[in-house]
Amino acid sequence: MYTFALKSGAKINIYANSFNVENNGTIYFSFPVNTAVTTLGKKDKDEALSIPEIHNKDSYTEIIWHTKSTLWEEKTYILEIHPDGFYYRIKVKGEGKIEDIDYFINNNKPIRGTDFATEGFSIPEAFMTDFNGMCRKMDGDGNISYGYFQVPSFVYPFFTKDMNTFIGIGVVAGEGQYKFNRFRYMYLEDEDQCYFKLPLDGRTEVKGEWESQGIWCDIGEGYKEVIGKYSSFLYNHGFCNIGNKEKPRWWQGPIYCGWGDQCEESARKFDDTEKAQDFANQEFYEKLSDRLDELELKPTMLIIDDKWQKNHGSLEVDEAKWPDLRKFADDQHKKGRRVILWVRAWHNEGVDLDECMMYERIPYAADPTNPKYQERMYKTVHKLLSSDEGCYNCDGFKLDFINNIFMHPAVRFYDNSLYGVEVFKKLITLFHDAAKKAKPDALINNSIVNPYFSEVTDHIRLNDYNRRFVSDEFRVMKYRADIASASQPLTLIDTDSASYIYKDEAMDYILNSYKLGVPDIYMLDPSVNFTFTDDEQKQIKAMWDAYSERIDKEYGI
Repeated sequence: MYTFALKSGAKINIYANSFNVENNGTIYFSFPVNTAVTTLGKKDKDEALSIPEIHNKDSYTEIIWHTKSTLWEEKTYILEIHPDGFYYRIKVKGEGKIEDIDYFINNNKPIRGTDFATEGFSIPEAFMTDFNGMCRKMDGDGNISYGYFQVPSFVYPFFTKDMNTFIGIGVVAGEGQYKFNRFRYMYLEDEDQCYFKLPLDGRTEVKGEWESQGIWCDIGEGYKEVIGKYSSFLYNHGFCNIGNKEKPRWWQGPIYCGWGDQCEESARKFDDTEKAQDFANQEFYEKLSDRLDELELKPTMLIIDDKWQKNHGSLEVDEAKWPDLRKFADDQHKKGRRVILWVRAWHNEGVDLDECMMYERIPYAADPTNPKYQERMYKTVHKLLSSDEGCYNCDGFKLDFINNIFMHPAVRFYDNSLYGVEVFKKLITLFHDAAKKAKPDALINNSIVNPYFSEVTDHIRLNDYNRRFVSDEFRVMKYRADIASASQPLTLIDTDSASYIYKDEAMDYILNSYKLGVPDIYMLDPSVNFTFTDDEQKQIKAMWDAYSERIDKEYGI
């Protein structure tokens, strides 16, 4: 046995055919070295492993096992022990379209998976609940995929019975390796063991040598700490770029978004003749601007929500609704407010058929890998954001519905070598790069917490909270904010809207959201469920003023 200590205090013990994670005398996970790299419809079974080779590097230790299998001419297991966690991966040689990577399971024996001594795990996604609601027991499967966090961090925080120790196990992938869209924890009932599945859906084809996505592991004192350690490992070891996080003062807010007031105005129409989208027009937003002045609220940005555009996909301004968007943007700038445009991601409304991704020969969404669509977006974004004559001089985008995409093995793109999260990255990068070219301080707001997107994300939006019962919105949103800040520590958090279902809950969240990030309100004068009194309006103003004064001091203003 060889033993290596991590900076966290955990030990990695190496045996001939396995290794484990130990802390204070407890072995939390015991992993077989083996992993099945399956191809479409075919199982992968290893032959006997070689004796482990130990290589001492400058800052870490590398352990290597060799074998071959029923599917691969050569198979090499690599385990790197770094001070900030282990990094495990597989190299194979041969040919095939990879269906799944089943980490830490030996298919050559009666199913032998991973032994564990943990109580459960949490799923680091944003739904209508807090940490406790996202916890699962070890005797059931888990899945990290798209939710309100429209690309999550692919890391499981496992916990002990008393929750004094957390063990993070997450996917390690570099640029171009995110050709997947989910990461699964799999429980083996008969053996009371587990393993980890990374579905690649046959969209990764190997011809020759190929190196897999890897697995990271380390321990910490809470879910936020292990998610933070996972993210730091990716940043510090060059798997992704944290980006340049110089922040213009106006990015710090506060934020006013008109969606809630659009919905409220629609709700006043008892005959249901006008939808919320109908009020995304210049006349209505000028009234909202005047109301902000009356309330003496001073947001640094105003978000025009759905549907200012003629088409969701091609993003031309609907001039029937916005006869002079340039004048509106310039007027808001004079008031100290930037103008952000809401965008429904992927939509192909108004987009040519040959710019779309295909599913069963049906064009169903805009394809960000398509050069024609890319050219369209660069031209469109320039017109929307540039201060040049004939342009609209807006200031950035709030990208929504990013998870509203059907990612299936049969989907075909212009660049068919891409799949899964890589296509998401292509979309966000397209908007980011086009926006920054048109206006260097343009803002990109989305609900993506994955570290791979840090370099193209300026605001992480915590996303909707719409539960229609008395709850604790702050607690739910704090769980989301913890994950967001751990995953992208230099990215600002858009705290998003109160629910406006119950006044007490709405006021509590509005007045305390600054503790989580940038304050954001959606409604100025709620009335369907309740109204704000003059005193409550003054409380909101006082919170905004105090927040803005603090941020101004940080910027030396």
